[in-house]
Amino acid sequence: MNKIAKQMPAAADHAPLSVLNRTGRGIRTMIVCSCEWMPAKGPVGASTRNNAHMAHRRSKGLGRADYFAGVVFGEGPGMGLTWDEWNADNADLDPYTGETR
Repeated sequence: MNKIAKQMPAAADHAPLSVLNRTGRGIRTMIVCSCEWMPAKGPVGASTRNNAHMAHRRSKGLGRADYFAGVVFGEGPGMGLTWDEWNADNADLDPYTGETR
């Protein structure tokens, strides 16, 4: 059965997207925005992973995003899917690379 790719959030939604952290600092993944904004520094821990995106949304006059159920993968084979949607069919694969975990 072929899976239809899910549409990415619109830029105007300022939705949180999870991508690999390529800043050279911090944890493996970071939250960027659907409007293409990204933090200058990667988060140093899971507890600070959403902070920069929350500040970005506040600067736009928006409330908190749903960081538990609403974050979608912003790259890789899991692009556009939430963690739960990806794990329903691919629990043994990395959503960013498609490789076995």
